[in-house]
Amino acid sequence: MFTTALRNAVRLRPSSSFAMLVLVISAAHAPAQPVPAFAVRRVVHEHQRTMILIPGLFSSGDVWNGLAAHLGRGFDLHVLTLAGFAGVPPLRADGFFDAERDAIARYIKDKHLDHPILVGHSLGGALALAVGAMVPDLVGAIVVVDAVPFLPALNDSKATAAANRATADAIRHAYAAATPAQMAAQSGAAFRGVMRDTLHLAEAIGWSAASDPATAGRAVADMMVTDLRPLMPAIRSPVLLVAAGGAAVTPAAVETIRATYEAQVAGIPIHRVVVAENARHFIMYDAPTFLFETMDAFFKEHSR
Repeated sequence: MFTTALRNAVRLRPSSSFAMLVLVISAAHAPAQPVPAFAVRRVVHEHQRTMILIPGLFSSGDVWNGLAAHLGRGFDLHVLTLAGFAGVPPLRADGFFDAERDAIARYIKDKHLDHPILVGHSLGGALALAVGAMVPDLVGAIVVVDAVPFLPALNDSKATAAANRATADAIRHAYAAATPAQMAAQSGAAFRGVMRDTLHLAEAIGWSAASDPATAGRAVADMMVTDLRPLMPAIRSPVLLVAAGGAAVTPAAVETIRATYEAQVAGIPIHRVVVAENARHFIMYDAPTFLFETMDAFFKEHSR
């Protein structure tokens, strides 16, 4: 599901508001960048556990509104929207993935956050893993929602970053040639393929229309050539990976999905892989009760 979601979030040619008080809007800057690496909506509850919520490709931080409402007053939330997506101004330099990873790590340091929990969906889940490996002593538990350390290996266990460079370049150029209007016009079918929920479909398409096509291309291209698997043993945090199993039609198919994701995170010392059997890529929309209850149990087990 993750591979399909990232590659086909928009098919390009040619090739609830929070029920809590929003107190602070801030931004984290990457060095020598003219715009922030992400926008932050902070929902402050003093003396509570800190959580950073990272959305995926095209998505606004609003994708986490349901989770925020579920968590109630138990967390100090830092809800990100990555540069270039859902109306946030784009970064113009190459190296999108690394710039976002570095900015999140720097944000944790600059804000003196105490071992924040990282929760990421899709691209955001890969970033959460990258940050956890980069600054293992600074982060708490990590929740990854339908993401993996190396995207191409979901389809081909023998895939390598080097072998995917030509594909990555083609993806980057294809997205850069599109306009936001073209992305919005073609995104409906793509989003229907990655979420069963229809309530949030129009909102997701709107995020796509407000996103920068070139940024999307750089992000997907980076995911095609960024293999985090060798770095996974550096993660000291407990990791929960929730995989989308909505494409499976038999118990054996569900087990195949679980095993494929498990192979990607096997190097993480403390981890658990579960499959949301009735959900596609946007698990927070398709199976919110399953996701939230699974996270609750994980946090209870790994509370600090």
